[in-house]
Amino acid sequence: MLLPKPPIFVVEGLDIGIYASAEDAMRDLEPWWVRQKEGLVYDAEGRMLTPEISGLRVTELIPEDPPAHAKELEAALRAFLKEIGEAIADDPNCILPCLVDVAGKLSEKKHSRKHLRDAVVRTIKKLFELI
Repeated sequence: MLLPKPPIFVVEGLDIGIYASAEDAMRDLEPWWVRQKEGLVYDAEGRMLTPEISGLRVTELIPEDPPAHAKELEAALRAFLKEIGEAIADDPNCILPCLVDVAGKLSEKKHSRKHLRDAVVRTIKKLFELI
């Protein structure tokens, strides 16, 4: 059985949730979101993952084989990274594996206190620039 390759990306417009595993993504996905087709789920290789629902839970993410949506995931990650100010998003040599790596590292950093403090400092500096 083919398993999704992490990280897992839950894409809803420019909003992208990045998960270390399929299990982590399934815990956050809600059946109503899946039924209403609010977004798409991909693995790191650009495989679209089809969420399976049992009762009130998403119980499985079934990967397509072969991966047929790498370009769509690449475009979504590039737009996401550009939106949050990551310069690498404009580098045409940074293709899907590079973008996945950058996004995965951002996901790891977002949970650290230093990253949070740095984000607050950047925001305050921007506010003072406007005055």
